[in-house]
Amino acid sequence: MKTNEQFNLINGEFSKEDAKEMLLKLINSKIQFHQAKNFSTNEMLGQDDANSIKRIPILLDNSEKISTFINQLSDDVTLHIEGEVKIVVR
Repeated sequence: MKTNEQFNLINGEFSKEDAKEMLLKLINSKIQFHQAKNFSTNEMLGQDDANSIKRIPILLDNSEKISTFINQLSDDVTLHIEGEVKIVVR
């Protein structure tokens, strides 16, 4: 059985608007995941999920940085985006 795997989730050319929408939706999905996980942990154990509490501000910061970066670009650019997920079994 393989213990490591890589998946190419994003690989393509995008307009400025499409790139921003896709990336921000991805980050927002991750934020919602961590918010739900924290809520669930809080309900079940009466405490916050430490990892989720740590990740949410990082994701919000990344969202702001991506927005700022893309907003600075001219409207006629094309962005090539590659996003790979690597899973390592430990």
